[in-house]
Amino acid sequence: MIDLASHWQWLYVAVLLVCAPLLAWKDKRWLMLIVLTVLPWFTASSTALRANHDGPTLTVIVANVNAANQNPATFIDWLNNRQADVVAVLEVSPQLGIDLEKLVAFPHRVIRPRNDAFGIALLSRFPLSDIQVIEDNDGIPHIEAQVAWPKQAFDIVVFHPMPPMAPEFHALRDVKLTAIARHHKDIARPVVVAGDLNATPWSSAFTGLDELGLRRTGDLSPTWPAMFEGWFGIPIDHLLVSPEWRVNDAYIGPDIGSDHLPIAVVLQTSSAATMPGR
Repeated sequence: MIDLASHWQWLYVAVLLVCAPLLAWKDKRWLMLIVLTVLPWFTASSTALRANHDGPTLTVIVANVNAANQNPATFIDWLNNRQADVVAVLEVSPQLGIDLEKLVAFPHRVIRPRNDAFGIALLSRFPLSDIQVIEDNDGIPHIEAQVAWPKQAFDIVVFHPMPPMAPEFHALRDVKLTAIARHHKDIARPVVVAGDLNATPWSSAFTGLDELGLRRTGDLSPTWPAMFEGWFGIPIDHLLVSPEWRVNDAYIGPDIGSDHLPIAVVLQTSSAATMPGR
C-alpha cells in the first residue's frame, strides 16, 4: 500500500504549491520549498531518445480494458479508428476475446481471455513467430513473441503483474520485470515491453532497467484511474523499449469505458534519432 501512495507526485506538487505560500505569510523562507516542484521530473526513470519525422514508423497501443467493462465496443471503435500496427490488450474477458478475433486489421493474434483480471492479448498487422504464453507460479500469464515488421524484426513482451498490494506481489513484480529485461538484453533484435506494469516511473520496479537496456517511452501523464481524464491518477501503463528504438510521438488515449486510459506510442528505429528526451 505504501508503494502505491508514494507515486501521486502531481498531488504532492499541488499540495506543496498551496501550502508554501500560506506558510510564507509567517516566514518567507518557506517559499524555498517551491524548488521541490521539479522533483517529479528529476526522480523518474529515464526516457527513450526522441526521433525526427522521417522514415518508417511503428505504432504500438497498450490498453487495459478492465475485465468488468460491460461495453467493450467503445474500445473496439476507438481502435478501429487508429492506425496501430501492434496492440497489447490487458484484462481480456471471454466476450472481448471474441470481439478481438473479428478485427480484420490485425490478422495475427494471440488471445488468452480469462474470467479474472489477467486475460491478455497481442494483436499485430505483421506475422508473429516464436510465440510463448508463459504462466508464473501464480498462474498469471505474459506473452512473448517476435514481430516480423518489414523494417526490423523485433521481440515483444506483453506483461501485467499483480498490483503491489502485498510484499510478495511487490517483490515478484520487480523481479519479473528485471528478469524480462535481462533475458532480452543480449538478443540481437530490438525489444518492446508493453503492459499495465502496476508501477510508476518512480517505482522500484524501474530500478536498474536503464542499465539493462529498457527505457520508458511516455511522459509522466497519469493513466489510472481514468476518472476526470486521469488528472488525479498515476502513470502505470507503459511501453518500454530497447536502445534501438526512438520515440516519434506518444500520447494518452480517451476514456474507453475502463478504469485505465490507453496509451499510444509511435516508434522509429535508431537511424532516425535526433536528440535525447527526458
